[in-house]
Amino acid sequence: MIKKPKDYQTQKKLLQFMGDTYIASKKRIDLYEFSGARGNDPSYLNDIAYVHSIDRTLQDCSNDTKNIIRHDFLEKSETGWYRVFYNPSSYYRLKRRAVEEFMHCLNI
Repeated sequence: MIKKPKDYQTQKKLLQFMGDTYIASKKRIDLYEFSGARGNDPSYLNDIAYVHSIDRTLQDCSNDTKNIIRHDFLEKSETGWYRVFYNPSSYYRLKRRAVEEFMHCLNI
């Protein structure tokens, strides 16, 4: 049985790794599709499945969680992006909740 990370910092590091993997998978998908090498290639199919699972998990999350996870972990938006939507204290409170909610939806 896998032990689930309970503390916020561990969850955030895991989500950072997942976000980096998501970005790399999206780039590889683009390269496969541009080169016409897609099809039954196992790497391509794994990337498609991974990106789909992350996107599908986001659909089950609240709007604030979607916004924060996408900007902070999946798209690497510029620093301070949240100021348009939230004041800093609300953002940091919501970010903690977003990480916990997203990990819960993944059952991690």
